[in-house]
Amino acid sequence: VKTSPQLQTTMLYKLLALSALAAAAFAQAPANSPGVVTPGANAGLCLTANSGVNGAGVTIQTCIDAPSQVWNFTLVDNGSSVTVSTFNNTFCLDVTNGVNADGTLVQVWECVPGNTNQEWYYTGDNRCLVFVALSLVCE
Repeated sequence: VKTSPQLQTTMLYKLLALSALAAAAFAQAPANSPGVVTPGANAGLCLTANSGVNGAGVTIQTCIDAPSQVWNFTLVDNGSSVTVSTFNNTFCLDVTNGVNADGTLVQVWECVPGNTNQEWYYTGDNRCLVFVALSLVCE
């Protein structure tokens, strides 16, 4: 299923939005790790790395049990965030240049410990995966 870039961006930002209650929630690795990341309650679509190279885009595509749709959630040393990796934990979900602005693309990049562009927060109810630097409400 192909979706428009605007729809993909909207879906990603809803997926990555920060809950207003983030301070009260805690970082955790979901019980289904490794597993898929779906936008909202749509189990038919999955977060997908377009390839295993630095800068490869991340899109929402039909779930097909591909390795590029399997994500691992690992607590960061500080325990307040997680990295989300694919391709045998080699490439991490990464916010391009760490820019916290509408329209910023999400990509995969070689996992680098301490890279804040790769730090995410998974809400306690496992409903929202969020970029640590965002300040939007999780919908």
